[in-house]
Amino acid sequence: MAKRSTSRFCLDGDRRGYGLLYKSLYYLNNLANNSFPRSGLSPELKITHLAMNWEKLWETSPRDASPARKLSDLFWASLPWDSISKDLGTVRILDIGCGAGGYAKRILRHLPSSATYQGIDVSDNAHWQLNRSDRVRLDRFGGTSLRECLTPDFNLIMSQSAFEHIEPDLAFFIELAEHARQRAAPTLQIHLLPSAHCLSLYGLHGYRQYTPRSLGPVCEIFGAGSSVKLIELGGKTCNAVHRKFISGKDRRKERIDEYDQELRAAFAADAGGTEDPTFYALVIQTHFAAPLL
Repeated sequence: MAKRSTSRFCLDGDRRGYGLLYKSLYYLNNLANNSFPRSGLSPELKITHLAMNWEKLWETSPRDASPARKLSDLFWASLPWDSISKDLGTVRILDIGCGAGGYAKRILRHLPSSATYQGIDVSDNAHWQLNRSDRVRLDRFGGTSLRECLTPDFNLIMSQSAFEHIEPDLAFFIELAEHARQRAAPTLQIHLLPSAHCLSLYGLHGYRQYTPRSLGPVCEIFGAGSSVKLIELGGKTCNAVHRKFISGKDRRKERIDEYDQELRAAFAADAGGTEDPTFYALVIQTHFAAPLL
């Protein structure tokens, strides 16, 4: 049977009613999955740390957003949307695991009025009715394959904190690679993923975290005709702010000014990159003449 997951071991951290044994196995399995994060790396994987103009964008994300969420929000806002629109033409977005669909408005504001957004999620969301529009469609995904959703016009496929909740994540990446290869035009994918450090930050959450080593099979799937880049977001200082204000007891709201100030300082400290990224952005370009980032 073909490998269906980037993880050697898969336990669902979102499962309810787990006991101490299950919790211990979850941690041990993910520690094993995350071991030797930079050994045997795929030569196709390019690792970099993106410099963002985060100070200008700071207020576009909620003040009490976690460091990982703040990094993600500012990453999406800082992308070269004019270049993306030029390369892709009319942008057709598929958002895998869209949640409430809040990123629809965040992203579409950067694109021409012809751009559209399709969000899918395994659960209905009470905010969908508020976020739907002529350009935004939000639907429940109840299948086991993405093929039923991947119509040929989708040229920007994105996800935010979704693939760690998909047990057969590699099987989904295989389907996405097939979709990108079959299209004669450029296809861009951007997936934001938790790093190994999120195991200590978030505990039981999803099936896995990701490392450069564990993403090697994804590079092999896309192969020639695609470029795969792993962008590190945040670092050890952002992680320390999470532990101080969120781990154990969440102190953000009662100390919001202090939290905001320390998170700003953490962004500045981690701006040059560290060996302990908080989050990753996996950027896959297929049939592009030149890299975007």
